[in-house]
Amino acid sequence: TTSGITVASEERRGDAEVIIVRLRALRAQAFVNSKQNLSWCPRPGCGHAVAVTSTAGDGGAERLSLCTLECACGMRFCGPCNQEGGHEPANCKQWKDWQ
Repeated sequence: TTSGITVASEERRGDAEVIIVRLRALRAQAFVNSKQNLSWCPRPGCGHAVAVTSTAGDGGAERLSLCTLECACGMRFCGPCNQEGGHEPANCKQWKDWQ
C-alpha cells in the first residue's frame, strides 16, 4: 500500500541521516587523533577536543609531555596521557615510573 511505501521511505531517510551523523563524528575523531596538539577530553560524555596553545620554539614534543589542559567542561587533564588533574612538573614517563 501507499502508506507502507511512505513508512519504508521515511525509515531509509532516517537511517541515512544517522549514517551521515556517524560519518561526520568519525571524520572529526580521525582529525583530532591525527593532530599532536589536540586531545579529547577524558570526561565521560564530554566529547570536546582541547587544543594545546603554545608559541614557536617552546620545546615541541617535550612541551606536550608537560601539558595540563583544561576543557570547556572544566576538566583538567594531561593531554598526552589523560591523567586527571595533570601531573606537572613531571612528564608522562616520570609520572608513570613514580606510580
